[in-house]
Amino acid sequence: MIFSAAFLILAAACNALMDSVEYETAFEKSIFSKLNPRWWCKSISWEYVKFLPFTKYRPDAWHLAKSSMVVFIVLAIISAVPVSAKLPHFVLLGLIWNMSFNLFYNYIFRR
Repeated sequence: MIFSAAFLILAAACNALMDSVEYETAFEKSIFSKLNPRWWCKSISWEYVKFLPFTKYRPDAWHLAKSSMVVFIVLAIISAVPVSAKLPHFVLLGLIWNMSFNLFYNYIFRR
C-alpha cells in the first residue's frame, strides 16, 4: 500500500508539472519560468524539440512528465500484484495504454 501511494503521489506531481508548463501563462507563473522555455514550455517547445526517430514522440518536459505519469499510475496499480506476475502486468498495461491512446488520438478523435 505504501508503494502504491508513493507512485500515485509521483503521478500527481507529474500531472501538476504538465499543467505548469503547458501554456505560456502558466509557465511564466511556475518555478520553471527561469529555465529554457524551448524545452520546458509546451506551447513553445513544439517548435524546437524534434520527434524521436521513427516515432511521433517529442521528448520535451511536458511529454516526459506525461509518460512518467502513466508509468507511475501503472506501477501503483501493479504494486499489489505478486512479484512473479509484475513484469507481464506492467508490459501488458503499458501496451494497452499506448495502443488505446494512439487509436483515439490518431483515428477516432481526428477529422
